[in-house]
Amino acid sequence: MHASHNTATSASSALHSRFTDAQQVLAYMLYSIHSLAAHIARLAVCPLHRRAGHAKRLIQHVTRELQRARRISTFSLHVAVVNEPALALYKASGFKEDAFLQDYYAPGRHAHRLMLELQ
Repeated sequence: MHASHNTATSASSALHSRFTDAQQVLAYMLYSIHSLAAHIARLAVCPLHRRAGHAKRLIQHVTRELQRARRISTFSLHVAVVNEPALALYKASGFKEDAFLQDYYAPGRHAHRLMLELQ
């Protein structure tokens, strides 16, 4: 498995990181950086490779890179209240619930805002 990381230089950038094997992308993350904070816009894992730890390793990889290269202090994301597997993943990765966002996606479709404080 190979990890790649796009490192843009502007203050607010759309960035990506991904894990690949010899034939396909196994997982990817899209995120943005604003000052000392990063926000995950999307994290996805190929359905055939879910539950193998790729998402957690990708979060760890990106977190290390952001701390080292950009001195990011917080990482945030939004996740649907009903997406229990994602909530479990993010909480196991150290994210804490910061806010409940009623009707965030649409009427009746709520979200949690999660935050990870980086050292």
